[in-house]
Parts: sequence; structure tokens; C-alpha cells
Amino acid sequence: FFLRAVGDSMNDARISGKTIDDGDFVLIKKQQTANPGNRVVALIGDEATIKKLVPEDGHVRLQPESTNPKNKPILLFDDFSIQGVVSDVIKKGK
Repeated sequence: FFLRAVGDSMNDARISGKTIDDGDFVLIKKQQTANPGNRVVALIGDEATIKKLVPEDGHVRLQPESTNPKNKPILLFDDFSIQGVVSDVIKKGK
């Protein structure tokens, strides 16, 4: 499935050589598990976010990959689910 990226929290990530910029379409491979380092769509409550999955001792860190220092990691201890893994980016206007 596709999601449209909103914001700049992943504008420094490289997926097939392309960054994820505001307005781009992101192709997601639907699955409920992911490997460390995968860029995932995580559902937290009723909001979805795309971040790098970093398992840590006792929790998970969803790490932004951004040139904007205002984007901070999200630490999760429970109550989230993985909806899929990023597989490609379709640049807006292309």
C-alpha cells in the first residue's frame, strides 16, 4: 500500500537512493514484524509514523532520519504495532 509522507522527519533516510520528503508517496510492504534498522510504518494509538526501527533493552526507539534537529526519537514501551516496512519512494511531481 502507499502512504503520503507528511513532514521532514525522514528527509535524510535513503530508500533505493531516494530520500523521503514531504508529499512523497511511500510504498509499504504490509507486514506485522520488521528487522532492526528497517524503516517501518508504526501505528501509535490512531496515528501512523514512518521511522527507523531500533530495538533497545526493554523498549523500541523509532528513530527519525532528518536534517531537522527538531525531530526527536520516539521511545515505545508498549501499545504500538508495525503496519509494514518501507520498500520504495515515489517522489512527488515525478
